[in-house]
Formats: sequence, structure tokens, C-alpha cells
Amino acid sequence: MMICLVSIATYRDFADGPLLPFAATVIAATGIAFGAYPVPILICFAIALPVPVLHALRLLHPAGRGMPLIQLRPDVKSDPAVNDEWTVTLDPGATMSVVPDGILVANQPRARASLELVMPTASPWWLTFPFRYFLPKAFDDRSYAQSASFDLTIEPAGSFFVVSETENLLVQLNVSGIHVTYRPAGMPAETVEILRDRESVTGRHLWMIRCDPEWITLNVDGYEVFARRSPRPLGFIRTGETRSDELHGGTMRIHRVEYSRWWAGSRRAWWPS
Repeated sequence: MMICLVSIATYRDFADGPLLPFAATVIAATGIAFGAYPVPILICFAIALPVPVLHALRLLHPAGRGMPLIQLRPDVKSDPAVNDEWTVTLDPGATMSVVPDGILVANQPRARASLELVMPTASPWWLTFPFRYFLPKAFDDRSYAQSASFDLTIEPAGSFFVVSETENLLVQLNVSGIHVTYRPAGMPAETVEILRDRESVTGRHLWMIRCDPEWITLNVDGYEVFARRSPRPLGFIRTGETRSDELHGGTMRIHRVEYSRWWAGSRRAWWPS
């Protein structure tokens, strides 16, 4: 009886599904076990335990706790040209080299110089057999949240410089501050000018993009500067000069890049993240 009460008391919809069917299953299994008494106690436990054990496994599954589906921290101390964590685009007139504090990227106008994260194809261990059978009931690997952060020092030489680019968000520095192009699915692109002194957005800053099934946000040094509804994921993740026109050019030092993807439903978990 105690197992039944504990299971119902720790019920969470993301792990167990609707409350009434879950509670009915727990109570039925407990009732059958008690009704089977005085058969051997091991048989009673064999009848009563599977449902609460499955409940506990789903509740404690790494997916529900927000463990990353993908987590990338590419090495910035090795040559990106031979590092399979990156896909490199380097036009004539651009250079890329390893320096003591990261990767130095320099390009002249009309020369692209960018790095794109290579996404792994393997699943984490907790999505493989046999752990996938204990996933929370609400788990959907198509519904995920993402974050991409870029610790960069940028010194533009032209009117624009690309900080980062994804399928739905292009972030650039320009003469008036930050130039954001938002590309929602099936809708025209939206351009937003975030007015800042040029000196305040050049130099070293931490840029972070967060995206989930509801919102996409851009943060600079921990402060949110842009937010929109987001019906689609980031897709590719690039940093560096992805444009090849006379308005773009300069230098960038990549000190750190991190990317993480996790199940969006884990936000409803009852434990602290």
C-alpha cells in the first residue's frame, strides 16, 4: 500500500501521462497483489512492483532531467582545418590560425571566413536499448530546446561583420550597433536594428542564442536584446564572416563556442535543473 501511495504522490504528467489512467493502473496492480495473498510474498511483489518501478525509471530518466541530447564544445586550440568538429569556409583573401587565446579569423572584403559546427549523428546512451523503453511518456525527440554561445572578440574593418548565423537568425555588427535578421518559417524575413555605440559591441563579448518550440532569444553578456516567437529550430550553427561583399571584413578571435540541445519537455520536471 505504501508503494501505491508514494507512486501516486510523485506522479508527474511528463513522465506518467494522464493522471487517472496512471492512478487506476497503480491501484489495480496493488489490489491484485493484495487479493493474491496468502500466496508467497514474492508473487505479491511481482504483481505490485512493475508499475511503480516503471514510474520511478521514467521519473528519473535523464531525458526528463534535461540531460543534453547533443552537447558540443569544439576545441579552439587546434587547427580548425583538421578538426572534424568544424566545417571551414575560407576564401582567398581570408586567413584562419590558432593563437594562444583561441582561433584568429581575418578576412578582407569579398572573402568569407567562417566555421560551422558539425552535428553528431549518434544518440546519447540513454536513448539506446534498453534505456529508450523507460523514456517519459511525453518524450518527443522532435521537440527540443537549444542554446548556442559564442565567446568572441570582434574588430570590424567594414560596415558589417557577421557574429553568428543559423537557419532562422543572422546576427551582425554594423555601424549603428547590432543588425538582426529573423527568418521565420514560411514568412518574410524581419530586420531589426538594435542601436548601440559601435565601441560597446566590438571587442570581447559573450553572445548566446536560445531557441525552443515557443521562443528564440539573443543575449549579449547576459542581457536579452532580442526575442521572437520561434516555430522552428536553429538548424546549422555558424560563426564568422559568411558574407562575401565589400561591406564585410575584419578580424575575430574565437575564445569558446558551446552548443547544447535538450528535450523541451524537461522544463516541466519537478527537480531543480
